[in-house]
Amino acid sequence: MWLHGKAELDVWEFESAHVTTPRTHVVPGLTAAGKLRKGIKHRHRLDVGPVKMMAALARSGATLSPDATVGFWRAAGAAARFQEACTRSGRNMLATAGLIGHLRDSTRTALAGDLGQAFTWLLAVEHFKNTAVVDFGRGCSLLSPAVPGPGLGDQRPDFMASSVPWTKIALFESKGTIQASLDEVQWRDGLAGGLDQTSSGDRWLTAHGQAGVVSQQLAVSFALVEQPCSAAAFADPEDPTPGELPASSRLALVRAHFGAWAAAGGGVALAERLWHPEVAASVLEESIAPLPTVVLRNRPMRLLMPDEPLGGSPALWFRFFPYPLYAPTLHLVDEAVLRAVVAGELDLIAESIDAFRRAFEEPGEEDAEGARERATFADGTVYTSEFDPDLSFRAQ
Repeated sequence: MWLHGKAELDVWEFESAHVTTPRTHVVPGLTAAGKLRKGIKHRHRLDVGPVKMMAALARSGATLSPDATVGFWRAAGAAARFQEACTRSGRNMLATAGLIGHLRDSTRTALAGDLGQAFTWLLAVEHFKNTAVVDFGRGCSLLSPAVPGPGLGDQRPDFMASSVPWTKIALFESKGTIQASLDEVQWRDGLAGGLDQTSSGDRWLTAHGQAGVVSQQLAVSFALVEQPCSAAAFADPEDPTPGELPASSRLALVRAHFGAWAAAGGGVALAERLWHPEVAASVLEESIAPLPTVVLRNRPMRLLMPDEPLGGSPALWFRFFPYPLYAPTLHLVDEAVLRAVVAGELDLIAESIDAFRRAFEEPGEEDAEGARERATFADGTVYTSEFDPDLSFRAQ
């Protein structure tokens, strides 16, 4: 069981032309001389830990769900799936011993897909600093003019994302695999297939009146292996476009992103209201008014409370939510960020996110010896416990 400490994951950035050229070898790593192998542009390193990965599993599951209730239940199983699949040895992230042997094909595929989506969500937020990450189909409906969602048989990417000031869209397609070793990973198949899906998403938007708004098309492949160490790779064609999203589309995407945050923690009513752009700011204000206030690093934070039908007594809920393993986990959002989202003021949202980032310096996990870890994300959300030494509760 992986409860404490970080692992360091190699994330290899490939040239998209290399990935999409038939019969090329797409193999991450260094040559014997210590140089990047052919087709690799950069080697990135990403710190990952149990709280951060479980939070990413919860958030990606909620983001890709058809409604907030389903999103909550998908998020609720994040801890179990992570602990079933992942462990670490030193600084290496690995598949748990015997994982491949006891998973049936369909179960292995589903678990690998969930982990791939979680890592892609994490990469979008941590590495690319996106502060709006939504399901592609939901994102289509939020654009102005609205775009119909692709049909079940249509190729499409998983995520539509955007970063401050939210004038452009990035499309992310995730791939995941679980193998005995890195040598067994078919990197080219995952990345090339992912780029096909992001390209299809761009064409879909263009065909429905949203030409020029996609600035990035990223295929991400995550490989969880038993040895020697897990890794990930991505490819991005880098094709800047001149179009920009209108303000109404930008706000709708940001609201939907925080709607998934609410859904992952059981705040179903708040999530549904954030997911619907027509819901007025005054109604949203009523939804967040009961949320308790805590203070973390001198920043007021709002503590998400699950809806009564899902959670019942907060005292009982904290024993189980959202990672029922070792310490009650608190699901927080920066108060200034949340209030700006509710007010619908894009400039104020950007300013609040920037202030949050400065307060926490480097978004990521902080791990004191023997202490509960904290996962801090660049969008203004935090996952920690009531035992966090920097945390204080404010009387309502």
